[in-house]
Amino acid sequence: PLHDALERSSIAIDRHLRAHGDSPSEALARSDETFRVTEALEALPETQQTALVLRYWHDSSLKAIAEQLDPTPAAVASLLHRGLRSVRTSLQPWETM
Repeated sequence: PLHDALERSSIAIDRHLRAHGDSPSEALARSDETFRVTEALEALPETQQTALVLRYWHDSSLKAIAEQLDPTPAAVASLLHRGLRSVRTSLQPWETM
């Protein structure tokens, strides 16, 4: 599920940050950012969630995502566009702080 994939990504990011010496406050800020992105993704319709995770976490091509989800590559591009727009809108109030 999405939550498990994001949790694995969060753990990997945390390990990467520790290896590169981020301060505790920097690590906390990144952890908070990961949490907000996760919440924004979980608010999306399932097909948009899946498309975004496959594209940006698993680096899948539009064609590969289309084969998994059954729409055309053009429909996948639309799912990604709408999903990213929704995530950005969800995160916008945080970005102005």
